[in-house]
Amino acid sequence: MMFVDTVQVEIYPGTSKPWVLSRDVGLVCAKHKVDLRIGMGFDWNAANVPWVFTRLMPRSSPEFLIASLFHDYLYHHPIKGFDRERADELFKEVLIHCGVSKWKASLAFIGVRLGGWHSYDANGGAVV
Repeated sequence: MMFVDTVQVEIYPGTSKPWVLSRDVGLVCAKHKVDLRIGMGFDWNAANVPWVFTRLMPRSSPEFLIASLFHDYLYHHPIKGFDRERADELFKEVLIHCGVSKWKASLAFIGVRLGGWHSYDANGGAVV
């Protein structure tokens, strides 16, 4: 079971992280035993989708925008016991919850498993 608050954003084109939360947002996921709150003002760059896949997985579609919000937050603000793999799994679960097909969410999951290490390591890794 999962619950995601309505996500409201402001967009600042031309910046490295153009998506900014305009109100607090929360996510509750029983499967991953997480109750996450992200405060207004958090900024992120949406999903980093290689250009060859953008028609299949538009980085700024609502589904990918919401999933990348929680994923990026966990990469930048790791919580105890929630490592990179769990953040990547949650990304997939949020995509499915938001209506993305399982095969497409699985493809996106493979993408973050293969390419996400760079962003995760750059932000100091998880708090264990």
